[in-house]
Amino acid sequence: MEKKVIGITGGIGCGKSVVMSLIEEKYHGAVLLTDLIAHDLMEPGGANYDAILSAFGSSVLAKTGKIDRKKLGDIVFGNPEKLALLNSITHPNVLRETKRRIEMQKADLDVSVVCLESALLFDTPLEDFCDTIWYIYAEEEVRIQRLIEGRGYTREHCLSVMSKQLPEEVFRQKADAVIDNSHTVEMTDRQIEQLLQKVS
Repeated sequence: MEKKVIGITGGIGCGKSVVMSLIEEKYHGAVLLTDLIAHDLMEPGGANYDAILSAFGSSVLAKTGKIDRKKLGDIVFGNPEKLALLNSITHPNVLRETKRRIEMQKADLDVSVVCLESALLFDTPLEDFCDTIWYIYAEEEVRIQRLIEGRGYTREHCLSVMSKQLPEEVFRQKADAVIDNSHTVEMTDRQIEQLLQKVS
């Protein structure tokens, strides 16, 4: 039977990394993060490196010769045209590479299930790669505390970032299952175990 691909999504601070660590370490799943795939493709020699330089110029480079993602982010932030240009360069290659890595993990006999993590699964071609999508939920105050303690964010910054992400009702409406990650790791693990039994 072909291995299933589980899409993992949710807002900032909801604890997606905890869920993925459990799936990887306890249930022998493979975890793919679309953000990291995109970063890989921006490295020198990566599929998006030259095209980004051609479009945005050498001002986006760090002294090391690598693309400085903060400099690039500053250019496209608040500029819809430049953001659209960047996305038109990066997204097709990220999709191709994600698909390739999914197939590679499916072929690995030691892998039980493939997890694809992205905050932007819905209404993108990434959704089509998934057999099922899990929304990782946590209460707002829990998320804020995690971000303050884990990333040093201020409360205001937490609320600002959260306000720009999909609202909870959209995640719940579009996802096939919800994991409440507001409490202990053990409680989260029990939910993962039950859901994995359904997809295996």
